[in-house]
Amino acid sequence: MSEKLTYEELERRVKALEQAEIVHKRANDALLESNDLFRTLSDLAPSGIYLCDVKGNCQYANPCWCEMAGMRMEDALGDGWAKGLHPEDRDYVLSNWRQMVASEGKWGLEYRFQTPAGKVTWVYGLAAPQCDALGDIVAYVGINTDITERKESEDALRQMTERLHMALQVAKAGIWDWDVVSGHIEWSAQMFDLFGLDSSRKTASFELWKSILYPQDVEIAGARIDQALKRQTTLHSDYRIVLPDGQIRWINAVGKGQYDEQGHPIRMIGICMEITERKQAEADLKAAYAKLEILWGVASMFDADVKTISDYILASITRMSGSKYGFYGFVNEDESIMTIHTWSGEAMKDCSMVDKPQRFPVCKAGVWAEAIRRREPLILNDYTAAHTGKSGLPEGHVALTNLMVVPFFAKGKITAVAAAANRIADYGLEDVNLIAAFLGSIQAIVERRRAEEALTESENRYRLLFQNLTAGFALHEIILNKHGNPCDYRFLEVTPAFEKLTGLKSEEITGKTVL
Repeated sequence: MSEKLTYEELERRVKALEQAEIVHKRANDALLESNDLFRTLSDLAPSGIYLCDVKGNCQYANPCWCEMAGMRMEDALGDGWAKGLHPEDRDYVLSNWRQMVASEGKWGLEYRFQTPAGKVTWVYGLAAPQCDALGDIVAYVGINTDITERKESEDALRQMTERLHMALQVAKAGIWDWDVVSGHIEWSAQMFDLFGLDSSRKTASFELWKSILYPQDVEIAGARIDQALKRQTTLHSDYRIVLPDGQIRWINAVGKGQYDEQGHPIRMIGICMEITERKQAEADLKAAYAKLEILWGVASMFDADVKTISDYILASITRMSGSKYGFYGFVNEDESIMTIHTWSGEAMKDCSMVDKPQRFPVCKAGVWAEAIRRREPLILNDYTAAHTGKSGLPEGHVALTNLMVVPFFAKGKITAVAAAANRIADYGLEDVNLIAAFLGSIQAIVERRRAEEALTESENRYRLLFQNLTAGFALHEIILNKHGNPCDYRFLEVTPAFEKLTGLKSEEITGKTVL
């Protein structure tokens, strides 16, 4: 039996229903107002906004999203929105969307839209679940931010970086960045390659840099950096490094400092480039000019004797090789005797030997003669080291630190030898080649002058012998007739004894015929 309500209770319940309906209407109006506000804000938003159900079917997409995807909203509804994705990104995006739905989590992803006209827009998409009063996911709301400019900038930076790396590799160059205050220094990968170091096993530091510098360049390279920072000028420094395998490379360093308000250096950034080939080319060009100058000097010594020419050649050899001492001489036909025509002035000045020998039997000579005995160049960069050919220096001989001896071959025989000694740096194959090439260039001039001197000496001996003959002697030129038979003779030269015996004077008959 139903409960009988009093009038008062019935009136109270009616009022409660009326109040509930008012609240419901207000809530519904608020929801509609909220939806209108959402749509208004969404339509005005500069980002793409969309609403999907739990299966990923699009329920709403704002104008900005439609513009990015290049489609109308009605075409994006359901699963149509996926057609706006870039073909290369479509599977990737859908796979990530399914993973988000399965995990009931949030979503953040970078991907591309591509319109039917081919326009590509990069976006960063964010999506989050929308839940009902019971906490169940009923939809997903998302926003896409246009990041095309950022991506294009990143791509341009990447391309620029790739070109820079390629340029650095081609140029054999590396970049360094030094925090002057803390002392911390950063090297690019190319710097480690340039220095022949493994970046996975070494950490960039000033100590590491100094450890690979050529010993003679450590002080000056450091001083140039200090000077550039002190004067606030650009650093320009050429120095040598020694690779782990012993190779020597030339490096050109250029750097620019940064300073605080008080002018104190706080940072220095720069680049290092390998310039070994350039340095070698400069040295070759310098050597070529020096060689040309020397050749011209030798060729211009028309009236000079072999000793004078030899002195000039030796001075040139010591200058080209950067040596303090040297000698230059000739080897006889059977390569048994070495005659030194000239010693360098420095060696003569520093030597206290009273008797400075000029002729040396090759079989008995010291280590320098090994170049003749072995018929090959000799290099001793540590003269104190033991060597089978060393027989000791004569008393009073100048002390030697290193030595290079270069034999010159003509028609398979050694005809000349040049030596250089006591250079600060070690001698190498390039020095041997330089001296050998130089000797090859000037040897023809020297041999011609030696031949001329030998001829002059022979003529002088003949003249002395001829003038001292005790018997009357006359030198004639036989004159032939047109048939080739002797018909007369002409006096060319007569001895004093001939004049005394015949009474004929040389000046009266020389050049005259008998008939």
